[in-house]
This record gives sequence, C-alpha cells and structure tokens, in this order.
Amino acid sequence: MIFRASIIAATFISGCSSVPTMGPIEIESKIGEGMILFSRTSLTGFENYLEMDRKAKGSTAFAYSRVQDTSGSGWSQKRHISASAKADATRSRAIKDATRSRAIRKALEYCGQEDCKIYSIDGKVVWKNPEEPVGIASIGKGAIELTENIKKYYREYKQTRTKFENSAMAISLDTRSAASVWRNESDLDLIMEEAVKRCNVLASVRGVGQNCAIYDTNGEIVWELDG
Repeated sequence: MIFRASIIAATFISGCSSVPTMGPIEIESKIGEGMILFSRTSLTGFENYLEMDRKAKGSTAFAYSRVQDTSGSGWSQKRHISASAKADATRSRAIKDATRSRAIRKALEYCGQEDCKIYSIDGKVVWKNPEEPVGIASIGKGAIELTENIKKYYREYKQTRTKFENSAMAISLDTRSAASVWRNESDLDLIMEEAVKRCNVLASVRGVGQNCAIYDTNGEIVWELDG
C-alpha cells in the first residue's frame, strides 16, 4: 500500500431524499479507528469542513481514507419542521436522524475509497484512537528486496523529487509499504520524519506494526544493505 497525495472532494446537498435512516449500530460501523496522519491537503479539507459546519443549518460529516489520504465532506440541509412535528419528539428526532444519515452517506461517497470512514459528525471528532504514529527517522539497515509495486513507486518518486529542494522516501521492513515527502525550503530532517510517520500509518493499517525506515533522501539511496 502506497501513500499518494489526493485532491479533496466536497459536496453540498440540500433537500430531502427517501433514503433509509441509519441507526446507532450502522453509524458506529461507519466511524473510523486507529492511527491517522493528515497530509496538508486533507488537513486543509478538514479546516474547510469545520468552516462549513459552523455555517450549516443542518447536519455535516467528514470522511477520511487512511490508505489513500483522500477525504470528503457531506452536508444535508435540515428539513423544515412544522410546529406539530416539533411538538412530537419522536417525529422531530426522526427528521434529525435522517438529516445526519444523508450527510454521512454523502461524505463517504465523496471520499471515494472502499476504506473511507467517518472522522467527524456535526463538527465533533468521532474517530476512535487516532494516535500519533512513530516518526523516528532512522536510516534503514539490512538486506531487503523491493516488491514490484515499491520499485514502481520509487521510480515515480525519483521523477517527482527533481522538482523540489528536499525529499525523502521511507519503506517498511517487509518492503510492502512506502511513503515519500518532498518540499522546497524545508528542513530535511523534518521531511524524513514525516515520510517515516506516513509509512508507519500504512504499515499499521496492514497490521505489521511501525517499522519503517528511510530508504532514500534527495534521490540517493541511503539504506545500508550490509547493516
């Protein structure tokens, strides 16, 4: 699994559609869990979502994919509630639940990945245990053999990094997870740390733990094969 930056997708919907209302158990199953690390793009998307939530007259949701680092926002406008419905607590609750369900479904739809899960509902973070990944940027050591996917990823990294001042790529010990970061006017040590963090997120999603290390900096392989 490879980290790739992605564009935020957002949608704003209104009105009422006849879709089934999610119950508490179904909503719980849509909520994400485990380590995450937003890219700058996804962080900007979440900040925009919070601004949307602040202004929204209805329900909102924000979904996120840990594997592809994509996200999506959904907004469902609150239906007009008549005076009689307001007086009926059950009807009023049903309308609010339906509004929230539409927002959640739209957020997941516009996130666009199979692993997308809900990060926030109505401006409140509901994601479980989003612990910070380890970011100790050590140079990798030991004999390794890159998978074909990682070899392809490394070729793409080498092509892209030429446009930037500093870059780093990290891989997991089983060479099945990789992440890269490239920036201008940024401290290389911080770039290396972020690459390791992102790689560790992907490795943890696959259940192999946080064991990523630096493979390349600025286009030069630094992994010590004889370590």
